[in-house]
Amino acid sequence: MQPSPVPGSAFASLHVRNFRLYAGGQFVSVTGQWMQIVALTLFVLDTTGSGTAVGLVALLQYGPLLFLSPWAGALLERSRKYRLLLLTQAGMGVLAAGLWVLAAMGGLSPGGVLLYSGLFGLLQAFDNPTRRVFVFAMVGPGLVANAVALNSAVMVCARLVGPAAGGLLIAAAGAPWCLFANAVSYVAIVGALLLMRRAELHEDRPSVDPDTRGPGAGLRYATGTPHVLWTLAMTGVVSLLLQNYPVIIPLIAAHGGFSGPEVVGLLFSALSVGSILASLVVAKLSRTGFRLVTRVTVAYGVIAVGAAIAPGIAGLMGALVLLGAVDQAFSSGSNATLQLVAAPAFRSRVLALYSALFLGVQGLSGLGTGALSDLIGPRTALLSAGVATVLIGAVAAWADRPA
Repeated sequence: MQPSPVPGSAFASLHVRNFRLYAGGQFVSVTGQWMQIVALTLFVLDTTGSGTAVGLVALLQYGPLLFLSPWAGALLERSRKYRLLLLTQAGMGVLAAGLWVLAAMGGLSPGGVLLYSGLFGLLQAFDNPTRRVFVFAMVGPGLVANAVALNSAVMVCARLVGPAAGGLLIAAAGAPWCLFANAVSYVAIVGALLLMRRAELHEDRPSVDPDTRGPGAGLRYATGTPHVLWTLAMTGVVSLLLQNYPVIIPLIAAHGGFSGPEVVGLLFSALSVGSILASLVVAKLSRTGFRLVTRVTVAYGVIAVGAAIAPGIAGLMGALVLLGAVDQAFSSGSNATLQLVAAPAFRSRVLALYSALFLGVQGLSGLGTGALSDLIGPRTALLSAGVATVLIGAVAAWADRPA
């Protein structure tokens, strides 16, 4: 018998067996992915000496999300989310195993990494929105805000552990072992899915309504539903202008005269500390909504402006803790709000669009942020992004005012 969740508990969703399995599998799998990211980034840099090549790897992995989201959403509406997620995760595991075998045989090349990245990106275009919808399927509407926040906390923890473990493993045994670790890590998430009690899933029936078919149906629904449209708009602006930390943080550090791997690592750690703390707070609150998302968006912009003008390394670290917290609050809040306000027949399509804006746009964001920083400086670029974020949050709140 499924134990009853504890109301108001930050860990309420962990009382749901299926979600508990999923969270554990996700942590292992995403940790393995971050270990591989470190290994591949260093490999491409060492063999090509090109930052553009590294950017191309990221673009191939995340770009398909931007272009394939309408079709991914359409497929999701016609499919059982459990089966589709099992297929995409198993496919990614096979790709990871193939990459490890190639590296172990000494045949890995930058071209091979690009090919892997492109194939991974195609699978991720369908996997990422499926994982977002599957959170709802595991816990239902009553716990979705809590589950989204806890799932985000799991991802942040994996992002902390994975790169550190990857660096240590590369130093001790070589990069191919990071690829092996990633391939093996897929056993955890696929095993977790196979152990789930499918009868306890809250899966919507696959849509047979002709009005909801076709890749354009989700776009038409989103543009005609104000809360969905404005939440997606805020997500697009935040993703494009602010969620480019791998680019903006090292640039600010370098321009401030306190660059170096140790300092940059501390700055990223400050960001992650804020993210973890916010995940637990949001999970305990277990509430969300459009108005809350608009307020968090405005706060995000204000704190970004503060980070842009923060003096010295200590001031910047403090601002990054706050920035990591509000970033996590926005990510969890916008995701959960869309899950709750979207009509069931369009939920998968809306979350596919959200995935495209949340991750797909970030591939372009890094290039734009780097170019803008070269023109006006990284702090001014961050300040400008903060002001634009305040404006989109304020406009969204104004659009939702009572008639």
